[in-house]
Amino acid sequence: MYYVYVLKSKKDNKLYIGLTNNLKKRLREHNKGLTPSTRYRRPLSLIYYEAYLSPKDAQVREQKLKKFKKSYQELKKRIINSFRKCKSGGGFTLIETITAIFILTTGILALSSLISYFISASSISGQRLIAAYLAQEGIEIVRNLRDTNLLNGRSWDYGLNSGDWQADYNDATLSPYTGSFLNLEGSGFYGYGSGNLTVFKRKINLQKSGNVLKILVEVSWQERGRSHSLTAQANLYNWQP
Repeated sequence: MYYVYVLKSKKDNKLYIGLTNNLKKRLREHNKGLTPSTRYRRPLSLIYYEAYLSPKDAQVREQKLKKFKKSYQELKKRIINSFRKCKSGGGFTLIETITAIFILTTGILALSSLISYFISASSISGQRLIAAYLAQEGIEIVRNLRDTNLLNGRSWDYGLNSGDWQADYNDATLSPYTGSFLNLEGSGFYGYGSGNLTVFKRKINLQKSGNVLKILVEVSWQERGRSHSLTAQANLYNWQP
């Protein structure tokens, strides 16, 4: 059997859609951090899956959920109760813990400076978490384009030429990189459509050599006057017979 599954991150409450032929093993891999796209979003819970006899049927379903907003929104409506029941875990944050210790040891006067410091550190850490997600999403976008080419009978590397590119989750092709900022759209996805402007830029660099496509995704942003960047890389192969 082949399974299209939906995970929910208890860290950021967002969903992840994947495909596997061994659901239990794949869930363990996600929660052990063996999957780059969900490594920084653990722990994760399985909230939905569909089973298929044909791998092609499963691949088509996965692509529809990842690439077409309407299919994704219909799925969210179908599993709304499961989505709500899977709540993120509690616990003290780093700021709360440090603040409590500080009150007991040094008093109230210096508390404001410590809080300011950790708020700044927490903000940068949060931005880095988003950047990691965007970098892995960039790799998934290219992988989806490769898989779509194969499913449609095209050459595996159709439209995947060497160079610097940009694209979002809803694009069927890559566009030349322009340095545009990503927007946070109403659907909760990051893209180049209408939405709230973010601080993030994403550059997808492709280098093709024979049957190997090297992907290097760089996400850059500025925080408190300083420049930051995060990269992710992967190799794709031609598995066309």
